[in-house]
This record gives sequence, structure tokens and C-alpha cells, in this order.
Amino acid sequence: MKKCTLCVDRIYNENLPEEDRVPACVRTCPTNARHFGDFGDPNSDVSIMVAERGGFDLLPEQGTKPVNKYLPPRPRRKSVDQPMSLLAMADAATPKGFWQWMDNTLEKLG
Repeated sequence: MKKCTLCVDRIYNENLPEEDRVPACVRTCPTNARHFGDFGDPNSDVSIMVAERGGFDLLPEQGTKPVNKYLPPRPRRKSVDQPMSLLAMADAATPKGFWQWMDNTLEKLG
């Protein structure tokens, strides 16, 4: 197995649009969990994100000085104090979320 090259051929390819000049793993990540940028620039998107979210090195005691940072999970949204009732959601005058999608889909089907 070869070591990752960060798709250097993509990053410096001036024939590609700016948004495509990132490693393939970053560009194709379906959950947008990977980010790429310059930690040397304190105003870059990744530097700001790491500073705001408290990014950290993995296993710093190894002394490898990695260039990757890991971000802690985002805080969970506060839940509603009332228990959810799927029947109440389905009977609501204006359905939301899944029920709205279901309602729109069934209307399209006739």
C-alpha cells in the first residue's frame, strides 16, 4: 500500500476549478467530514474551524508532529421535552420532515 500523497496532482492543477483543488477524499466525502486547507494561514477556513472547535493532534506523545487535526463532535441539538408522537406528526395540519415528503410524494402519484 502506498502512502497518501494528498493528491498533490489535484491541489496544484491550475486547470481545475478552485473547489476541485483538494484531495479526492475531501471532495468526495459524502458527509463532509473531511476538510483541507493551510494551517500556516491563521485566516484559512481550516485554521478557523480548528480554533473554534478545539481541534487536537492524535497521539501527540508519539512526537510525530502530524499535520492532521481532529475535531471533537459538535454538541447535540437540545431535544424537545415532550415525547414525539408519530401519529400526532402525521395528523398535523402542516406535516414536516418525513411526513411532508411522504405527503408530497403521494400527491405526485395521484
